[in-house]
This record gives sequence, structure tokens and C-alpha cells, in this order.
Amino acid sequence: PKEAKDSLSGFFLGAELGYSAIFGIVDEKDSTTNAITTTTRTDNFALGNIGAKLGYTHFFNKWVGLRGYASYTYAYDYSNTITKTPASGTTATTTTTTPILDSHHQVAANVDVAFKFFDVNGVGLGAFVGIGAGYATSNKIETAENVTTTTNTANGFVLPVNAGLEVYMGKHHNASLNFRIPTLAYSKTIGAGTDAEGNPTTPTTTSIRNLIITLGYSYTF
Repeated sequence: PKEAKDSLSGFFLGAELGYSAIFGIVDEKDSTTNAITTTTRTDNFALGNIGAKLGYTHFFNKWVGLRGYASYTYAYDYSNTITKTPASGTTATTTTTTPILDSHHQVAANVDVAFKFFDVNGVGLGAFVGIGAGYATSNKIETAENVTTTTNTANGFVLPVNAGLEVYMGKHHNASLNFRIPTLAYSKTIGAGTDAEGNPTTPTTTSIRNLIITLGYSYTF
């Protein structure tokens, strides 16, 4: 019926909070032998993240709908690199602490199919599955001796698969458990070229996949 359909459709604004897991691969290619050394990096949900989304949901009936929206996610991780340097002529050491911020941004346009399993007096349980297309970038920000250095580690096109569970609380309120699953890695190659003496330098390629898991809330107008 039209009344049931219209009670779920509308523009919405949402916020998300959760954790991310980074799956990265670093390839170092020896410029002389062309041998490639591969290092696998896995940060098991070491990064917190926050996000926002804005879009429109249209339910064709009481149970099935289509949702289109734009999303933004910021993931971050703070750490410290501690370096101990021996003082010349003594047994004392100088300790230097360098704060490091790993910063990851992802923006995407998304289309999901939403399903509602049951409804009791306006409160229901559902699920969704869909796909997004967008852009991601990762940076490492280091602060040493009051000097901040920002290094771009990877960037590129992303194609995440979206899936999750939802709780509908009347027309306006929606709570969700969201999974944004990476299908493509984004990457960057640095160091390719020659040094000041004309010798080839070792290029390093960093590839990153970011699995994002969040709890979300959205309000439908």
C-alpha cells in the first residue's frame, strides 16, 4: 500500500563510528637486480574511524527498497616512534619520540538494495547489500623537533561492497551495523629515478585495502 511505502521513503542524513582494518602490501624493487621484496602489513582494527552519509531511500513496497547516497569515512591511528641515540664518549643515550598519525580518507557514491524482514508496530529488522565507487587517499604525518612532515603513502580508485543489518524505528530513525568491504587496492610508487650521483634508486610501491566496520545512525526526513 502507498501509505506503508511512503512511511519508509525519504531523504536521510547519517553518521557512523567504528574501526578499520588495514591490509597493505609493500613491494621494493632492487634497481640493479630487479628483484622484488614483498612485505605484507596487517593492522587488525588498529584504526578508529568516523563517517557521514547523505542520500535518499525509496521503498517500492513495505519490504524492498533502493538507496542511493554519498559517503565519507575518515580513519586514523596514532603511534610513536622511539629512537635512542648513544651520546659520544659516554654511556648515556638521547631518547627522541616522534608522534605519527596514519590518516585515511575515503569518499564514495553508493547504491544499496534494502530489505525489511518484519515489522511490528513500526519497529522492524532489515538488511542491505550494495556497491560503492569512489576515491581513497592515505597519509603519514610525523612530528619531529616541532617540524611536521606529511607523506602521501597511497591513493586511488576504490570499489567497496556494502553490507549490513538495520533496525527501523518508525519512519525517522534507523540504526545499522555496516561493513564496507574493499575489492580493489589503491596504491602509490615512490623512489623511482636516480640519485644525485646518477645511480638508480629503489622504487617502493605501497598498496592498501581498508576494511571498515561501523555502527551508524540515520534520520529520514
